Amino acid sequence: MTQTLFAKLLVANRGEIACRVMRTAQQMGIGTVAIYAPADSNALHVKMADEAWSLDSDLLADSYLNIGQIIAIAQKSGATAIHPGYGFLSENSDFAQACTEAGLVFVGPSANTIAIMAQKDAAKQLMQQHGVPVIPGFVIDHYTDINKAAQEAGLPLLIKAVGGGGGKGMRLVDDMSQLSSQISQAQQEAMQSFGTDGVLCERYLPNARHIEVQIFFDNAGNGVYMFERDCSLQRRYQKVIEFAPANISDNLRHKMGQAALAAGTAVGYSGAGTVEFLLADDASDEFFFLEMNTRLQVEHPVTEVMIDEDLVAWQLQVAAGLPLPKSQPDLRIHRHAMELRLYAENPRNDFAPSSGTINHLSLPTNWRVDHGIEAGQEITNRYDPMLGKLIVAGDSYAQCIQQAQQAMRQCFVGGVHTNIAFLIAILQTDAVRTNTLGVRTLENLHLVPPTEANLALLACLLHLLNQQGDQACWRQWPTGSTTKIFFDQQSRSLRHLSIAKQGSSYLVQCDEGQVHQAQLQKIKALNATAWELHWLHNNRQLVAHIVWDASVWHVLLNGNNYQFRPPLAADFAHLLAKGGEHDTQIVAPMPGIIHSINAASGDQLAGQETLMVIEAMKVLTHLSVPVTARISDIYVSVGQNVSEGQLLAQWEKVDA
Repeated sequence: MTQTLFAKLLVANRGEIACRVMRTAQQMGIGTVAIYAPADSNALHVKMADEAWSLDSDLLADSYLNIGQIIAIAQKSGATAIHPGYGFLSENSDFAQACTEAGLVFVGPSANTIAIMAQKDAAKQLMQQHGVPVIPGFVIDHYTDINKAAQEAGLPLLIKAVGGGGGKGMRLVDDMSQLSSQISQAQQEAMQSFGTDGVLCERYLPNARHIEVQIFFDNAGNGVYMFERDCSLQRRYQKVIEFAPANISDNLRHKMGQAALAAGTAVGYSGAGTVEFLLADDASDEFFFLEMNTRLQVEHPVTEVMIDEDLVAWQLQVAAGLPLPKSQPDLRIHRHAMELRLYAENPRNDFAPSSGTINHLSLPTNWRVDHGIEAGQEITNRYDPMLGKLIVAGDSYAQCIQQAQQAMRQCFVGGVHTNIAFLIAILQTDAVRTNTLGVRTLENLHLVPPTEANLALLACLLHLLNQQGDQACWRQWPTGSTTKIFFDQQSRSLRHLSIAKQGSSYLVQCDEGQVHQAQLQKIKALNATAWELHWLHNNRQLVAHIVWDASVWHVLLNGNNYQFRPPLAADFAHLLAKGGEHDTQIVAPMPGIIHSINAASGDQLAGQETLMVIEAMKVLTHLSVPVTARISDIYVSVGQNVSEGQLLAQWEKVDA
């Protein structure tokens, strides 16, 4: 069968999705072509491809979004088909049309289908015409009486960009006084992410579940649905954990599947697509069309694992003009599956995107991990912060959760902050354990991973005692023989450890607080700068990875990343002040680029009024003054790159 497919396939994407597509293509005997921005020259997808071609620039518009250049590379390389992956140009009708006009096969639906479904307002009208239930709402245009329309639809309202998804350009409004400003911010972010500021408003169902149905059509119009995924576990409208099948009845599963097929038939669909629904919480099995994604989804692996099929293989066969590999009666649910998205972000800093160089990477080998990263790779703020996905399976939903917890504790990523500890915390909640979920579950839980800096310090101490011995350890530091001092990079403070030996264990007092018992069980060198540490803390067994990088010890423990270093003389003389230091300062919450500045030195702003906007990994973060204030100084300019913690502006309070 592979002889009838394409000789060579260009993957118009990067990172984990490019690696995912290439893996299947190569298994099918198809040659693969990678494209890459100059900054990605050493990326994993470039190394994995049979051949790789450089794009002209690191600027997104001139690289992974440059349709003309991508088409030209495909023609020069001899590729006969292009797979767009997801994100970037995957739902761009102009790109699909350009491929067709150049004589290249676009692995996806037609340009016309993409154009119709890409506009959420047009898609909603089409679904209504074909009997698919939709949510009450309205489109924002120059003629819309916003307040009247909002009152008719009813609060709360969800503002959504008509030209995209992934949580970009979305705002929740439950107060009419916020409506106008939230629409303005959504339009700005929509323009930034999708090139159009069109937005619509829909009635928000606060306790609904987000259920999506995977569909597949061939070019002859034959379609199947591959059951459903529950994507309710979201943060800021961005999916975090998905699982399949959903906790619904067989009758509802059939109804949603038929509605999804009706949506595909309405637009003459071909290839892989996803129809997303909101399932109301009133036990009436009432569901509403949300949107249709005309591409392969990030979460497609849970469906693959659930039904034992390779969706990329299906895509390539359908794109080559072959019929669907299986009919509806041939498809069945074999097992439960769960996907956890691994992001480069800092959960203890309001989930700000995290950039840097990965100095250590160790991922589970007994479960599927789709990723495109490796040690030594730089994570920049140019792209989405998702690093990869962990997929586990089980005979039941409960077994999936158990397997996921074990697997997440085997994930060690150093050099950038990640959400691993946050994912572990989610899996331990009653809502997840009992499968009583909704789209606001995570928002209502207010989960913040626990800070275990003391445990990380103990792990670092045990490692150094093992490396250097009791007497040699830190002899050059100005401390007594039983007191060791570290500088904690996160808290920007000195940490004092008082140590006493008790048999094979150490009794350690951290900063004159609680006494901990720590015992080293075994230590394994992973390479010249990384070690795996197995140890006991108060008789609790723990595993940590210790990485020595740039004169800093990185301690990776329970999904968190801690950094300690030997103290310098300046640390003793110039300790950072505690409390109140930044009361009148605005600092960068994450590395990024200054997107806009809305005031100048001397201007007065009202409390919570936006002073500037910082962009990081396609996310716009609004920075404001907490009270009515006069701006004293602004230290940055639009377009400037800033680092986390950098001072951006100074203000002074204005008395009312």
